[in-house]
Amino acid sequence: MRVVVIDGSTVLDFVQDAESFDKAMERKFYSIDVNHDGSLSRAEVRAAFECVHVLECTLGMPDAKSPRQLNKVYDSIFERFDTDHNGVVDME
Repeated sequence: MRVVVIDGSTVLDFVQDAESFDKAMERKFYSIDVNHDGSLSRAEVRAAFECVHVLECTLGMPDAKSPRQLNKVYDSIFERFDTDHNGVVDME
């Protein structure tokens, strides 16, 4: 497993480079879009987060979240990205 440590200034530089940031986000978007319909379903977004175990762990230590709590967190994340509330996340 490869681990990369970056600091806040590295992230800020990347985000401020609009062309690089947009290209990276587009690549990630289409890699998550497993059915290639141009939008991300709730299941596709959840699967992307589950594969990196971001919400299940805190600094590598298991966090005591119940499945119900995790569902609420995943739903909240999805709703944040579904800005037009049409049930999918698109590139816009």
